Amino acid sequence: MTVLYRRVLGAALDDMPPQLQVLHGSADPRTWSGQAKVLRGAGMLSRLIGWVMRLPPQGDAVPVSVSFIPRDGGEVWQRDFAGHTFTSYQYQAPNAQPGIVQERFGMIDVTVALQNDGDRLALEPMAWAIGPLPLPRSLLPAGQSFEMQIEDRFVFDVEIAMPWVGRIAAYRGWLLPVE
Repeated sequence: MTVLYRRVLGAALDDMPPQLQVLHGSADPRTWSGQAKVLRGAGMLSRLIGWVMRLPPQGDAVPVSVSFIPRDGGEVWQRDFAGHTFTSYQYQAPNAQPGIVQERFGMIDVTVALQNDGDRLALEPMAWAIGPLPLPRSLLPAGQSFEMQIEDRFVFDVEIAMPWVGRIAAYRGWLLPVE
C-alpha cells in the first residue's frame, strides 16, 4: 500500500516543494518540530468550541512538534504545542475522488480537498459529519489553510473559523524533521 498523500495526490506530490514531499512522502513514523504563533477567538462561543476541540491556547513562538504515525492505510497526526496536545487521523475514504482526504477529530470527520496551488498546498474543508450523520455545510468550519516551504522549512498556516462565530483558532509556524 502506498503512502497516504501519494495515493491522494498522485503525481501532483512530485510537483510540490521538497519539504512538503519529504513530510508527506514517507511511510515511516516521523516527528517534525519547530515553533508556531497561535491566535484564538475572543468570543465566549469561540473559546468554548476551541476548548471542546482541544485546540492550543494563544501564544507567540510556541514550541511545536508533530508526530506522523502510519496506521491502517492513513496517518495519525499527534500535535504538541508546548505540552498542549491534540490528535487527528487522516485517511482516504473508499471511492474518494483524487485530492480528497478525510480528517477525523474524535467523532467529527472533515472532508478536505488538497489543491496544489503552485508553491503551496491549499487545504479546503468541503463537508463534515459526526459519525455517519452529515452536518450542515452552512455551519462547516472554514478558513484559509495551506502548507508551503520557506527557505528549508516546512511552513503551515491553519485558520479555523465558523459562520456566526468567527475565528476559533489560527496557527502559523514552521517545522523541520527531527533527526
